[in-house]
Amino acid sequence: MLNQVKRNKVKQQHLDSLGWSSTNSSAKHFETQQLIELLVKDLPALQKSILLLRDLEGYTYQEIGSMLSLTEAQVKVYLFRARLKVKKRANGQFVLAS
Repeated sequence: MLNQVKRNKVKQQHLDSLGWSSTNSSAKHFETQQLIELLVKDLPALQKSILLLRDLEGYTYQEIGSMLSLTEAQVKVYLFRARLKVKKRANGQFVLAS
């Protein structure tokens, strides 16, 4: 129960930092959700899963490792690589859009 509360708090803080607070309009939320889906759609399945579990669901490295039968170090490596790919794609998207 306490872990779930912690995960929800972490998730809300992360969503707030992305501009997804509950006071935003549903249209803005939908646009942001579409952008995230576009940026992560081509990630390898394992990287995509780890990225979503960590950054959107708020699971710890240890929890993700247990779920996916990976070490904590492996989770961190996959997450780093996934974030790097998403960042490169995001930079490309915004450069093309301007």
